[in-house]
Amino acid sequence: MGAIEKDTFDVITQERAESQTAQVTVEADDDARLSQELYLKYKSSSQTWRDQMIEDWDFFLGAQISQKQDEVNKKRKQKTFTVDVIFQAVEQAVALLTSNRPRFTATGTEDSDTRIAGVFAAIMQYLVYVNRFIQKAKQCIKDYYVGSVGWAHVWWNPLALHGKGEIVIDTVDPRRVFVASATDFFWQDAPHMILETYLTAEQMQVSFNMTLEEVAGYETGVQQIDSSTRSSEMQSGSGNTLQGQTLNPVYQRLDRYSKVKELMYVLEKEDERFEMLVDPRQLVARTQNMMVMVSRTTRATNYFVHPRNAAMVAQMLSQYGEVFHEMTDQQGQTQVIAGAEGQVDYPPGFTPVPNSTTFLEMITAYDAMRKGILKYRQVLVDRIQHIASIGGRTLFKEIEPTEHHVLIPLINNFDRTISPVGDVRRVKREQEFINSIRQLVVTHAAVTTNFKIGYPEGRYNEAKLNEIFNDPQKRFIPYDAEMQSSGLQVLAPPPLPNHLYQLEQQARKNIEERLGIFALMQGSPTDAPSTYKGTVALDEYGQRRIKSKKDDIEEWFNQIGRVIVDFVQYYYTDTRVINIVSPNDKPQTITLKRESSYTNLAEGNEFRINDITVGDYDVMIVSGSTLPSNRFALLEMYMELFKIGLLDQETVLQKTELANVEEVMQRVGIINQLQIQLQQAQEQIKKLSGDMQTADRELMHAKRDKDMTIFSKNLEAEQIKAAAARMVYENTLKLMKNAQRPASK
Repeated sequence: MGAIEKDTFDVITQERAESQTAQVTVEADDDARLSQELYLKYKSSSQTWRDQMIEDWDFFLGAQISQKQDEVNKKRKQKTFTVDVIFQAVEQAVALLTSNRPRFTATGTEDSDTRIAGVFAAIMQYLVYVNRFIQKAKQCIKDYYVGSVGWAHVWWNPLALHGKGEIVIDTVDPRRVFVASATDFFWQDAPHMILETYLTAEQMQVSFNMTLEEVAGYETGVQQIDSSTRSSEMQSGSGNTLQGQTLNPVYQRLDRYSKVKELMYVLEKEDERFEMLVDPRQLVARTQNMMVMVSRTTRATNYFVHPRNAAMVAQMLSQYGEVFHEMTDQQGQTQVIAGAEGQVDYPPGFTPVPNSTTFLEMITAYDAMRKGILKYRQVLVDRIQHIASIGGRTLFKEIEPTEHHVLIPLINNFDRTISPVGDVRRVKREQEFINSIRQLVVTHAAVTTNFKIGYPEGRYNEAKLNEIFNDPQKRFIPYDAEMQSSGLQVLAPPPLPNHLYQLEQQARKNIEERLGIFALMQGSPTDAPSTYKGTVALDEYGQRRIKSKKDDIEEWFNQIGRVIVDFVQYYYTDTRVINIVSPNDKPQTITLKRESSYTNLAEGNEFRINDITVGDYDVMIVSGSTLPSNRFALLEMYMELFKIGLLDQETVLQKTELANVEEVMQRVGIINQLQIQLQQAQEQIKKLSGDMQTADRELMHAKRDKDMTIFSKNLEAEQIKAAAARMVYENTLKLMKNAQRPASK
């Protein structure tokens, strides 16, 4: 596939633009042949690494005995015995890394994109749920540990949701992906990625709606079954599969994903910082469905293209209509009123603001482009070209709406090559050492329990001895009496040293440490502290080793999110409802509507105003959200926060494991309401009691004041009487004194 000159056609001016160099393909059969050639080349160059990966998978599945060692054990009539430490360690690591459902967040290029970024985070959570990707991710993480690479595949299924289509997140067998060369962490710099799939005739009919005659026109192939030479007592591993057992006929499908340059349009309006990348195939449809708000006054005409600004103007349109103006009161405060100046009845005290009449209307972005309001330019951008071929014939080819490879690798022990080494290969020698020790212990036990008794040759009748010692576990061996002491001799091997068992434990510990798994994390109480908080802290410290793996997996989720954002902005152009269900949480519903009318704001349809197809967003997984958390410690923390008033009862109950938490929350709500009503009633009674006491005191004081007033009046009358009596008495005394005086001479 080479670069040739390609004329571009401007759909706006209806003229041909200058020739640009772009990556284009030639005939369909040439595409199929190129895919086949690249497939054979990549497969040949990576065959050694693939053989090692298959051997590692067989080793993980229990086929840990080589063919030569198995033959030796059979000759010795010894049973093959293994102690599989790797399997349980990998399973424990996968369980830890997928303990909880991942949570996502999203960021936009501007602060105004925060609301839409939340929509992308919700869509990512929805797609992970509907595609059951948590279960699929477990398989990818196993591939990551065992074969060094796990693969996710993001693609668009146009037949899903009754023909509306949906984004699919799937997993891929690492043995079926072929990459040439790459040094990027996610191999994004690889020029080609090829996915190999084998289909039966029935699968061809169902997948591509073909007749048997049409299927017969494609070339059949033979599916190669790769295997290793290892065997297992459980009959596991590829070495125990029947070679050549394939369904006939089998059709080899090759999906090639190649980096190409694609001609795109950039729509922009600098004064609003608006920019949108549009595929030429969707340019007319996108610009005719996208509305631009126009605001005209006697002073100026403004065009609002950015969804944020268009939403503000659309709200004015839905509230006041297509024509409105401003009015002011005597204090100078301004308000908006529907209608033109002088054509409405004003409230008392209000007068219209001159030249404030505003006319609102909507035009399409296509018309705005033709008028030169919305600028556009042609650019060449990176895109992924998908070419599917079967049996040397091209089935279809398309351009994926993203610059990222839709085959996303999860790479373990990244070494800037396409053939990294997995963790199983790194601990294989320790596992074989454990198996050898255990085989030695079992053999020693068998020899010890199976007595061998020596007797002087010619002195005893062996048949008679067997009759006397009729024990199938005893065997008599003759020896030269001159060389040995007379009599029967019990022949037994010496005991095994205790250091041998310590070596086995050390090898087991090495495997667990390299895989980031410790005995305490598996529930072993051997090294657990005596305190509860010490155990929780030690469990937290133990997860630090595996958090290195967690970082790889989280960045892998982020890369999947980047591809999904591009797919969402390209494919989510129709009306769809997304329901997100969270355990013990309120369900969230997001409605994306196709209609571009801005009059339906009252229905809560924000996401065509704040268009998810506009802007750059980055979806990220919440760090550590998939790792396990100690539910007892977490509940204790929630209880402490509840005690100091930072959380409510509902939040704390949601973190418990009660089976009927919803009913408990409902009853707790009723109890809280009754308690509030009781508290209010108690406060009312207390208030009334206080009022009653106040009234009694006031009544008592009033009665006392009345009595005092009467007493004061009576006392005053008595005082007057006493004063009058005293005057009379004094006057009487004066008269008597005067009468007793002698007459003057």
